[in-house]
Amino acid sequence: MSSLTLLFALRKYSLKIFKGKTRDSIHDDYTDSKIGKTAIVTKTITPNMPGEIKVMGSFWRAIAEEEIEEGKTVLIESQDSEDGLTSKVKPV
Repeated sequence: MSSLTLLFALRKYSLKIFKGKTRDSIHDDYTDSKIGKTAIVTKTITPNMPGEIKVMGSFWRAIAEEEIEEGKTVLIESQDSEDGLTSKVKPV
C-alpha cells in the first residue's frame, strides 16, 4: 500500500526530472549540415527507388530525379523527409 502512495505522490516530481526529448526539441544542426556537401553513392539511386549515400562517415538514404550509379559523387540538395533520414541529391 505504501508503494502505491509513494508512486502517486512522487509521480509529478519524477516526470519533471526524467522527461525525455521529442523530435521537435532536438536541434537540427546535424541534419542541416549535410546540405551542400558532396557524398559518394553506395547503392544505385533510381527515380523510382531510393539508394544510399555515404557522407560525413555515415550512410543515408537518398533519392534523385535521375539514375545515379554506385561510386558516383553527388551533391546533397535538401532533406527530403520529415525524419531527416532521406536526402535529395544530384550528380556533380
